[in-house]
Parts: sequence; C-alpha cells; structure tokens
Amino acid sequence: MAASIALSLQITGPFNIQFLSKHNDLKVIECNLRSSRSFPFVSKTLGVNLVTQATRAMCGLSVKVEQIHRVEYDYVCCKAPMFSFTRLGGADPRLRVEMTSTGEVAAFASSATRAYLMALLSTNFKLPPRGGAILLSVGSVQHKVDLLESVEILQALGFVLYGTPGTAAFYASKGIAITVLQAPSPNPVDSAAPVESKDDALYYLRARKLHLLINAPQAGDREDSSSGYLMRRAAVDFNVSLISNVKCAIQLARALQLTLSPGYEHEVRSWSDYTTENKHDMRQLGRSAPSLSSVSNYGRSREPSELTQRSSFRASLKLSKPS
Repeated sequence: MAASIALSLQITGPFNIQFLSKHNDLKVIECNLRSSRSFPFVSKTLGVNLVTQATRAMCGLSVKVEQIHRVEYDYVCCKAPMFSFTRLGGADPRLRVEMTSTGEVAAFASSATRAYLMALLSTNFKLPPRGGAILLSVGSVQHKVDLLESVEILQALGFVLYGTPGTAAFYASKGIAITVLQAPSPNPVDSAAPVESKDDALYYLRARKLHLLINAPQAGDREDSSSGYLMRRAAVDFNVSLISNVKCAIQLARALQLTLSPGYEHEVRSWSDYTTENKHDMRQLGRSAPSLSSVSNYGRSREPSELTQRSSFRASLKLSKPS
C-alpha cells in the first residue's frame, strides 16, 4: 500500500503515512512529505543509513537497494515514549491517537522482553518492587480476558493485587487472590480532594500504598472513563507508576517475570556492538562513493543537464573534517 501511494504521488525521499487498522483492514489517515521520528530509529535498528539513502535519492543520485531480511537480525530494538503529564496539571494521562509524548528513548537487546524493559527503565519508569502492591482497573471483558495470564504471572511473582469492584470480581472468579478497592466517584471533582474511606482506590494512591496502577478503561463508557481519570491523574500526581495500555501491561508482566528470575542481569551493550555484528554496516555505507550515472524516477529519466547541475552543486560544497 505504501509503495502504491509513493508511486501515485511520485514521491522521492522519506514520507510519513498514518495507518488505521481494524481486523487487518487498513485505511490511510494521512500522508505527509516528511520523515517521522521513527526514521532514524529504524535506520539504527537495521544498520542501514536511510538518511543517506534518502538524501541521495532526492539529489538524483543512484541508490543502492538494500535487501533487508528479518532473519538476519539476532537482536530487537524497542522505542518507548516519554511524557510530561507531571508538568500538565489536570491533563488526562491516557493514551489516544493524538501525539502526547514529548520525547523517546530506544534500547537494543537480545529479546523483545529485554528491549522493552531497558527502554522502559530509560524513561525513568519505576518497576514495582518484589512483593509490591498493584491496582488493576480494567473496563471491558475482553481486556480482562487478555490480561488474565499476565495477572496470574503477577500473582505467582508474589505481588499484592488490588482491583476495583468489577475487575476484582472477574479475577477472583478465576482463582486470583485480589482485594477490592472502591473506585472513586465519577463526579467531576478534584483528584486531590479528601477521601474519607480507607478502602478507596484514591486513598491508596495518595497514601502511596500502591506501586503500580494498571488502568484500561472501556471505550465509550463515560462513568468508567471519569472514574479512571481520577485514578490515573492521582497516580501521576503522587508518583505511582501507571500503565494504561493492555498490550504494554502484558509486556510489563513478562518483563517483571524476567527481572525477578534467578541470576538475571541487565543486558547493557553499546549500539555498535549490535550493528557491527550485522552485515549492514552504516559506516561503510556512509563512505561509499556517490555515482553520477543516470537514474530514473518512476520511469522518467533525468536529463544530462540536470545531472551536471547537481554535480556542480555538490562540487561547490566544502565539507570540513572534524579536528
């Protein structure tokens, strides 16, 4: 689909497409003639200098087509977003389709779980300690089912589990030891307002009796969303780790299982340790001599005069070497 769009719009160089996927049915939201923040991320992950390739293509120079096969890579790279909700009083720290991250970090590792863990830790995310308290508040039945195996992992690891009434009832029926905490009133009140009941989720969050909140509200449920907002906001305001995405919660459970396994050590290696072991070496690609042979742009050959002008322009540039 992306190739068809590039051909139709006669794009040469990087472009950014936003896709919407539902049940493997893809739709295009927008297409922008710019590179995304994922461009250098993918470039570093694959060990192919896509920036150099794109620049050569836009300058009308020949481009070496890289054959990229996933089986050639024995590592995984994970990119994790960073947020500034602590500086935005009252903002709902719930992830939607809008871009809300203010930064990103990436981590390489030998497995997806290790890479996710390293990237998450790089964002200053605090993992719950062994035996720590975790509050679960999951809206839809499907999400509850999706998280069941992960909740079983958390219980097996020795975490103390709490849940809002609906969530606690579901997992208790599956044999999970979980304590009920009352969900806050969905009325639009200040998340820092006093809470009288000590079995209220907000009380536990404000008293820092919890180390992690996993909240996945049901889409379209106003009461659930409003109640969840108060808990999410309290988690941010009182420095309690927050996960608001089911897939991230599943990956986190696997990461915790890994970190609490006997003999586990963080895998800390430099980027070059990974890429130089791969046959795609960015440094070699960056040093490759440019070719001024005639190239085509979707079947349209460039005129010799155009190539001469580009060659003259490149020759007039003086590149200073670092001292």
